[in-house]
Amino acid sequence: MSTAFFDGMALASTAQGDRDGGAALSGLARPLAEPFAARMRSLAALDRTQRRREVKRVAASRRQVPEDAALPPRARALLAADVDKQVGRRWLAESPVRPGFRVTASLKATLRRLAASPEPDAALTERGAAARLQTHPHAGALRRFALALVAHDTTQVDRAVGALLLGSERHLGGDAISRPWRRIGRELATAWEAPWRE
Repeated sequence: MSTAFFDGMALASTAQGDRDGGAALSGLARPLAEPFAARMRSLAALDRTQRRREVKRVAASRRQVPEDAALPPRARALLAADVDKQVGRRWLAESPVRPGFRVTASLKATLRRLAASPEPDAALTERGAAARLQTHPHAGALRRFALALVAHDTTQVDRAVGALLLGSERHLGGDAISRPWRRIGRELATAWEAPWRE
């Protein structure tokens, strides 16, 4: 389990006034409870100022919307609360949100994913993943999809294969080129795992 998960749990506990995480701990299985308790102890060991600073840092890291997000103005306006106040005000001024419009959690989650900063080494990671293709049960299908995706540029085949493979393993992300390929990989895995295929 990632440290981000336990940071999120710690943030939620703090927001609810559960400083030691006792309420949350009572509902967690042992493999989750132990690292969560350790995270809460590390926060408790800080003095008041340090703790406030750490909680602010965790809260800021949970937003994860870059200020240079390559989104249309209306989409940026819907994410204005997830960036610095000055940036958010500018985004809202560029495209005001219609009064009374309610943003659903799923729409906001989708917009956050689209706005996410690109992985700095996405191409390298994807080419590395392509080396594992032969061990995948659907290697032939992934290769055919990759060839179809990059028919115009065969130098990108390994990258497309790796992106599809990573997406099928639920490793989304990538960059402007590979993010759609990883989503296709995720959809392929969903189809392969569907119960009706049994």
